[in-house]
Amino acid sequence: MSRHRSLVLAVRLLTCAVLPGCGGASATPAATASPSQPASAGSERPAPAPLAGPSSQPEGALRLGHYSIVSGREGFVLDLTGRTALIAMDGSNRVVELSESAGPSDSIELRNDSADLWLRITEYHEVLFDGPNQHEGVYAVRDANATPLR
Repeated sequence: MSRHRSLVLAVRLLTCAVLPGCGGASATPAATASPSQPASAGSERPAPAPLAGPSSQPEGALRLGHYSIVSGREGFVLDLTGRTALIAMDGSNRVVELSESAGPSDSIELRNDSADLWLRITEYHEVLFDGPNQHEGVYAVRDANATPLR
């Protein structure tokens, strides 16, 4: 197994162990479906809730933090604590507002107006990033706390 693949797997396992949506340590019984309740046949999944905004913010560390891509060559602060998502790239004082849209498989996509910054946050709280030095989405991991960008 390559070092990159091993690191991505380790990050996924660690993330799932601590995030409530994955059944981690802070998950509550109310947040999990009861096995005695069958799923409706042919029912469509509801659209994912928006990430930014006071009534729909995800719990825990996903709302505000510093992220780095797995290679460590790029990093950014992601702030989802207000009505709109904000991002600031490492080494820049520029704070950029991100627009939100639904992505594939219950994910949320965030991008700036010029589409040169793009993030996808999956239903499993994985973060994919495409930025100035990336030509494809790469995994980003939360590696530090951050100061709000507002």
